[in-house]
Parts: sequence; C-alpha cells; structure tokens
Amino acid sequence: MLKTQKFIGILAFLAIFGLVFWGCDDGGTELNIVTFTVTFNSNGGSAVPYQNIPGGEKAVKPKNVSQQVNYALEGWYTDNNTFENKWDFDINIVTGDITLYAKWQEVDPIDYEDFGPLLLTATYTAANAAQWYNAVEAIKNGGNDKNYVIYITGDFAIKGSYSENWSREYGYKGYKNTFGDVSDIIVSLRSEGKTITLIGDENWYNILNIGNNQSLVTRNVNLKCTQVQDAVLGLVFINEGNYVMRGGEISSNDFLGEYVYAGVIIGAGSFTMYSGKVNNNFNGVEIHLGNFIMHDGEISNNYYNGVMSGNSTFTMNNGKITNNRSGVSISNGGTFMMYNGQISGNQDSGVIVHPSSNNASFTMIGGVISGNTASWNGGGVSISNGIFTMNGGTITGNSGGGVYVTNYNDEVIFTMNGGTITGNSGGGVYVDGSYDEDNNTFFTMNGGTISGNIADYGGGVYCNNSIFTMNGGTISNNTASSGGGVCVEANLAGEEINAIFTMNGGTISGNIVDYDGGGVSSSSRGALFIMEGGIISGNTANSGGGVFAYNFSMNGGTIIGNTANSGGGVYIYYGSFTLTNGIIYGINEGENSNIASGGAPSGHAVYAVFYRDNVYFSAYRNTTIFSYISTSGETFNGWTK
Repeated sequence: MLKTQKFIGILAFLAIFGLVFWGCDDGGTELNIVTFTVTFNSNGGSAVPYQNIPGGEKAVKPKNVSQQVNYALEGWYTDNNTFENKWDFDINIVTGDITLYAKWQEVDPIDYEDFGPLLLTATYTAANAAQWYNAVEAIKNGGNDKNYVIYITGDFAIKGSYSENWSREYGYKGYKNTFGDVSDIIVSLRSEGKTITLIGDENWYNILNIGNNQSLVTRNVNLKCTQVQDAVLGLVFINEGNYVMRGGEISSNDFLGEYVYAGVIIGAGSFTMYSGKVNNNFNGVEIHLGNFIMHDGEISNNYYNGVMSGNSTFTMNNGKITNNRSGVSISNGGTFMMYNGQISGNQDSGVIVHPSSNNASFTMIGGVISGNTASWNGGGVSISNGIFTMNGGTITGNSGGGVYVTNYNDEVIFTMNGGTITGNSGGGVYVDGSYDEDNNTFFTMNGGTISGNIADYGGGVYCNNSIFTMNGGTISNNTASSGGGVCVEANLAGEEINAIFTMNGGTISGNIVDYDGGGVSSSSRGALFIMEGGIISGNTANSGGGVFAYNFSMNGGTIIGNTANSGGGVYIYYGSFTLTNGIIYGINEGENSNIASGGAPSGHAVYAVFYRDNVYFSAYRNTTIFSYISTSGETFNGWTK
C-alpha cells in the first residue's frame, strides 16, 4: 500500500514538472515555459478577454464583469449549467487549456443604488421584540461579509444598545454594536410605517449602534423613544459604519426633545438621507467625524440644531431644514456644501459658523435660506470665524439680516461670486470687525445681487472696522437711514483708518436713505472709500445722493444720475477728497445728471463742507468734474465757495 501511494505521488510530481522542459542548442541551455489559455464564458455578461497563463501559475480573477442590474456574479465554474465545480482563483493553478463559466444569481434589487446588487444571506420577519432579538442574534453569529433583510411587520419596543462612559469631550467609549462584532455586513430594515420604540433607563442607550464597517438601510421604519430617566445618546449611532435612510421618522416625543441628544449621531462614518423626517430631538443630526449627505427629506422641530457638524462634511443636495432653533451649525473645521434645498423658519439663524481653533467653511452653490430669525445678527447666515463662499442660491426674507460676518478669533472671509441676497430686514450683509484690531475681517463681492434689503445703516452692506472689496455684482434698491447701498464706519479709537471700502467694479444703484449717502456713506474719521471703477447711479438721499464721505479717493468709475438736497453726486463731510480719474456728472448731462434739489448753492456734482480754525468752509461744483485734489479744506482748486 505504501509503495502504491509513493508511486502516485511521483506521477503527480512528474505531471506538474512536465509543464516545463529544458532544451540545448549550440548557444547553451535555455528554459522553455509552456503556457495555457484560460477562456471565460460570461454567459450573457460583458465580454472577458482570455488569459495566457504559464503552467503551474494562477489565473487572474476578472473584474467589473456586469450583466443585468438585478443579477450579480456568484462565481466562475469549470462546468456549465450544473455549476458544481467552482474555480478558486486564490488556490487553483492552471495545468492545461480551460474554459471557465460565469454563474449569475438574481439578487435583491431594492438597495442596489446604495451598495450595489446584494446577494442575500438570509431574510427575517420581526412583528414583535422577540422576533427582533432572534434576528439580531442570527446576524451576530452569521459571520463577516453577509447581507440581510429584516421585514418589520409590527410595532414593538426594545431595549437599546448600551454606550458606556460617553461624553462629548472624550468621545464614544464602550459602545456595543447592535449586530455584534461581525464586519462588512449590510442590514436592510423594511417596513410600511411600523415603529421600533426604545426603552431606556439611566444609562446612555441607542436604538441602533452601527460600527465595524457595518452598513444599515432603513425603509419606511420609524424609530422613537419613550420617557427615560436620564438621556438617550442617539436613536441611531454610527461609529465606523454607514447608514442610509429612505423614509420613516426618527424622533422622540415632544416632551423628550431635550433628553434625546440627537436623532442620528455620526461618530465616524457616513449617513445618507434620501427621504423621511428627523424631528423633535435635541439635535437632529450630529456629525463629529465623517460625512452626512442629504438628498431629500426633512429635519425639523429639533430643540437645538437641525444639523451640527464639527471636523466633518455635510452636503445638502435637497430637502428641508426648518423650525429648529438653529438650522445648521458648523464648527471645528467642519465643512458645509449647499447645492439645493431649503433652510427656513429657524429661530436663531439658518446657518451658523462658530468661532473655533480650526476654521470651518460654508459654500453655497444653490438653494434657499429664508424666513429665519436671529437673536442678534445674521438671521440667514452668521459667520464668526472661517470662510463663507456664495456662488449661487438665494438668502431672502430673514429677520436680523441676510448675512452677518464677524471675527472673534482668527480671520474671517466672505466671498460672494453669485447668488442673491434680497428682502432681508436688518440689512443684506453686515461685516463687523468690532472685535478685530488687526483688520482680518473681509468681504469680497465678485458678482451676484444684494437688493431690496432694509436696515438703519447700510441697507445693502454695512462695513464696520472691516475690509470690503467690490469687483462686480449689483447692490440695488436697498433702504436705510444712512448708506442705502453701502455704509462704511470705523468705531475703533484713534485716527488710523480701520474700515476700507474699495470699489473696482459693479453697480450701486436705486438705493434710498432718509439722511446721508444714498449709494455709499463713509462718514467716520477712520473710514475710507476708494473708487477705482464701477457705477454709482440713481440713488437718493438728503445729503450725498451718490456718495457721502469723510475720506473719499476716486481713481476711476462713474457717479451719475443721483439725487439729493445737497451734493447730488458727492457730499464731502469735513474730511479729504481726491479725484485723479473717473467722472462725476453735473447738472447739464441730461438723464445722467446728478441733481441737488435743495437750491443754490447745493452742488449738483459735489458739495464739500470743511471746518478749520473755528470757521466753516463750504464749496460746491455744479458742472461735471473730472479731477480735483483737496486736503482738509485748504485748497478748492477754483471751486465756487
């Protein structure tokens, strides 16, 4: 018997050894390797090229082989139709020409768009808590890389997954995944509106803990909680996992809103929301490390924030965030990208970017931020540090102003490339550097429209101890007491210039004020208006229809068609005025004329008032002016005075 086994082993060795042989010629000895052809029959799938494989080596498993949407490739076999002999690309070696046949398996199509076609491991039905616990235990013991469906067919209550020693400061410790320690599984919960209710106690509990690269999909499943002694961490808690929500509702009862920290918490991982509601929690969605993509659905009536994001990314493609205390709160290096959707009716700003050590950012490409209010400033958007870039979309109808930009820590930058800020009470944009002695508060307008806003000062833009640069766009039809289009002020002590408005292009038109500066008001000693280009036209004021300024330097641009009692085009108030280029039209230019309607001498083009040696000086220019230099009223360059 031993001799027979030894003989068979020798034959097997010779069979493999025979795949290669040596031959000699006059040049010496060379190695000749025999190769074999591996042909792939995809059985209706996409074409797969053949492979030439040296004898004794392994074939390479084909990638990206596709068939119909509802089918997945189960494997490759040496026998067609019967599919009994599966080829293992990690073990099997090629010893001759061979054809491998694809076996296709019909798959569950419902979650295809989320994770690709799923080969289901098992399906379960849970009409009560006992059946739920049985399904969960089966999944825990089912192994890695499996896919499951649980049909929720009844309303029932369960005890949640325990999270030990949790705190916002120290992170998530001691949490236990609902589906155990198995990894790379996908669980789909499906229902027609049935509810799973959390039973909690004095500990931190969640209905569902998702981690260890697990993925969860809920379809029309409601997740709620009952009264608890202390608090619930989150109804869904994601830590190194993925969650997809398609319909249903994640909420506490109204009186529990303060006790449920969040409907969904992303400790690390991802949350994708296609539809459904997250409401009546403390925070709707908290993102601490990971990403949240909102395609549609509603986040509403949460006690504090609709969405709170820190050191993570929130992308809003559509949907509504409404009637929360704050709509979206960004801090600690968080990023918010708004492509579409609506943020409305929130009581303390639609979007807040908080001061933090790592600057956060908000980019608005589209969508609407409307009907929000603020306890102080920034009903639509409030930026305390970081970067706000507006490329499109609309900020409208907010109370407390459309956009508030201030600086508590580092620099803050607001760049407007497009979009519309309109119809806000409290002004369109308030750029406030009151807390910034280093002039690190910036607003740059390259395009877009700021129109129809109302404020006491700066109906369109109020620039206080900050830097505003206008390269393009339109500021029009705003209303204020002073500075209908733009108001520039410096309230820091000293003679130093602390607020600068530079106009390189764009249009400021059709703005109306009760007092001074229909287009632009820059009346503070520490404020400077520099005009390099653009047009200021059709504005109305009592003093300075186009511009009312203490310090005004005009190097280009055009001031036309404005109206005031004094200084139809420009009113200089006790400061300095330099015009080296550009045009200020006077009374004889037809519809382009600046008009001072208060009677002569009132300065259709420019009216200037200076105070020196306890004497008031005044000068006016009624005709078009192209160049003029004045220093504190000492030279009037031939003006009538």
